[in-house]
Amino acid sequence: MPTVLDINGYKVVIYTDDHTPAHVHVRKSGGEVRIRIKCEPVELLRVQGPISDREIRTAFEIVGENREMLLKKWNEIHGS
Repeated sequence: MPTVLDINGYKVVIYTDDHTPAHVHVRKSGGEVRIRIKCEPVELLRVQGPISDREIRTAFEIVGENREMLLKKWNEIHGS
């Protein structure tokens, strides 16, 4: 489970054995947000655990700003 980005405590992770659609997991404050990255704008897939609305918005901003790089990493990891 490589952490591909770490900004201000927001850890963006791509699991090596994960499934499509292309997405990332953003961890913060003991919670996690799963965000689809193969679409623009990025799309919320799931929220788990204790994470505030503000943290979710920030996670969206981070993923949106880095979407192309994250999609490239997804493709490198999953061979797509």
